[in-house]
Amino acid sequence: MTWIIIGAAFIALVITMLLSAHMKKKKTIRYLSKSFGDIPNHIYRESDLESIPSYWDITSREYRDCEKIDSLTWDDLDMQKVYERINNTQSSIGDEFLYATLHSQKFDANRLEESEHLIRRFESDEPLRLKLQYPLFRLGKEASNGLAEFLNQPNTKRLNYSFLYPFLCAASLISIAIIFFNHAVGLTSFVIVSLINIFLYYKTKLGLTQQLTTVRYLFAMLKCAEQISRIRDPICDSYTETLRENHRPIKAITKLSKVFLSNPSSELDFLTEYMKMMFLLDFVFYNFLLSSISKYTTQCTAIYDTIGYLDTLVSVASYRESVDFYCEPNFTDHREIVVKQLAHPLIKHPVSNTVTIEKMSLITGSNASGKSTFVKSVAVNMLLAQTIHTCIAQELSFRPSFLISSMAVRDNIETGESYYIAELNSLKRVLDGLNDTTRCVCFIDEILKGTNTIERIAASSAILQYLSSRNALALVATHDIELTEITQTFCDNFHFRETITEEGITFDYQIHNGYATTKNAIRLLGFMGYPTSITEQAESLAQHFEKIRSWEVL
Repeated sequence: MTWIIIGAAFIALVITMLLSAHMKKKKTIRYLSKSFGDIPNHIYRESDLESIPSYWDITSREYRDCEKIDSLTWDDLDMQKVYERINNTQSSIGDEFLYATLHSQKFDANRLEESEHLIRRFESDEPLRLKLQYPLFRLGKEASNGLAEFLNQPNTKRLNYSFLYPFLCAASLISIAIIFFNHAVGLTSFVIVSLINIFLYYKTKLGLTQQLTTVRYLFAMLKCAEQISRIRDPICDSYTETLRENHRPIKAITKLSKVFLSNPSSELDFLTEYMKMMFLLDFVFYNFLLSSISKYTTQCTAIYDTIGYLDTLVSVASYRESVDFYCEPNFTDHREIVVKQLAHPLIKHPVSNTVTIEKMSLITGSNASGKSTFVKSVAVNMLLAQTIHTCIAQELSFRPSFLISSMAVRDNIETGESYYIAELNSLKRVLDGLNDTTRCVCFIDEILKGTNTIERIAASSAILQYLSSRNALALVATHDIELTEITQTFCDNFHFRETITEEGITFDYQIHNGYATTKNAIRLLGFMGYPTSITEQAESLAQHFEKIRSWEVL
C-alpha cells in the first residue's frame, strides 16, 4: 500500500508538471505573438549595461579602427537609445549580438542580403518565427552571465577539495537507503549530512556564484541550440545544420546540464533547489563539466554566434513592424548620398526630409530649427543601413562608408581638459580615421565653437578644405555664415528656416537649398522674457556690426 501511494503521488506529480509546462508554453507563445511589433519597454539595469557590451569588447579586438563605431560617435548619435528602441531580442545572447552588430562597420553585402531574406521571412511567417522565438525565450536573459568571456578564455578555476562533494553526495544517498532498513539511524544520518551539505552549499556558492551562473547559461544555450536545430525550413537549414554539427560532439555532456538548469518561474523550483542542496549537485559536476566543455569552446562559440544572429534578425523584423515606414538601403558606387523622406528613428512624429548630398555640405539655420537633428538623422540611418539593412526613410542610397562624428563635445574637469582641447581631440580622430580605401563620412556639429570667432572660422575652413581633398565627405551644422562664403568652391549649402510673428517663432523643420539668411537668437531673448533694454541694445549692436564689420564701443 505504501508503494502504491508513493507511485500514485509520483504519477500525479508528473501529470501536474506536464500540464503546467503545456499551459505555460501556450501562454508564452501567445505573449510572443502579441508582443511582436511592440515598442520595447525593457528597463535596463546597471548590470545589463555593464554586461551587454561584453561580446563586442571581445570581438572588436580583431577589428581595425575604420571597421567599428567608436565610443564618441556612439554617444554623439544617441545610439544606446537607438539600440534600446530596436532591441526586442529574447535572450542575453541576442542582446549582446545586436549591440555588437550596431557597432560593426565591416561592410559585407552578401551578409546583408542573406540577413534581408531571413528578416522578411520572420516578418511574414509567424509559425516559423514562433518556433524560433520560443526556445530563445526559454533561454532568457541573464545579466552578467559571463558567457562571452568564458568562451574567449575558458575559466579553468577548480573547486578546492573537489573530492569532498562527491563524498557528501554519496553520504546523502546512503543515508536515504538506510531509512528503509533502520528508520532511526537512517533519518539521523540523513539530517546530519543534510545540515552539513546545506552549510557547505551556501558557503561554497557565495564564492562561486558567477562561475555557476556562466555554466548554467552555457548549458541553457546548448539546450536552446538543440531545440532550434529541430526546426525544418529551407531558409533556416544552413543555421540549424550549423547548430547540429557543433552540438553533436557536446551532446553527451549536455545531458548533464539538467543538474544546472532550473526555471525560476516554475512552481516546483523549490524542489530543484532542495535537491541541489541535499546532494551538492552543482559542485559534484562543476569541475567535470568545466574541464570537459573547455575542449569545445570553438563549437560553443559557433553556437553562440548562430543563436545571437537569429535572435537579432527576429528583433529587426519586430522593429520594422513597429515603425510607420522604413526602406531597405540601396548601396551604390556613387559619391552622393540620396535621401527621400528620411526621419530620425527616435522621434515619434518626425518631419521627414528629402535631399541629395553630392559633396561637402554646410547646414546652417537658426537655433532649434532642426539642423543638428537632420545631421544625426542621416548619420543614424546610414549606420542602421550598414548594420541591420533598415532605414527610416522612403529611400536611402549611398556608397558604403566609414562613419564618424564630432558633435556632443564636453570638457573634462577631472583631467583639466578644456572644451576647446576636447574639440581638437575629437576632430583629430576624424582626420586620423581617413584612408584611401574606405570613404569616410563625418558628421560635425558647431565646428570649433570653443574658441574666438576669427580663429574658429579660419581653422574650420582649413579643416574642411583638408577633408574635401581626401577620401571623405562631411556634413557640418554651423551658425557661422562666414564659412559658407569661404568654402563655397568645395562645399554645398543647405539650411533650415523659421517663421517669426508677434506670437512667436515656428519651424517647419524642412531642409532648403542655400545658406540661412535669418537669425533668431536675439528675438528668442524677447520671447523668453528678457528685459526690453537688453534685446534692443543687442539688436542695435548686431546691426552696427553687419553694416561696418566692427563692434560699437559701449
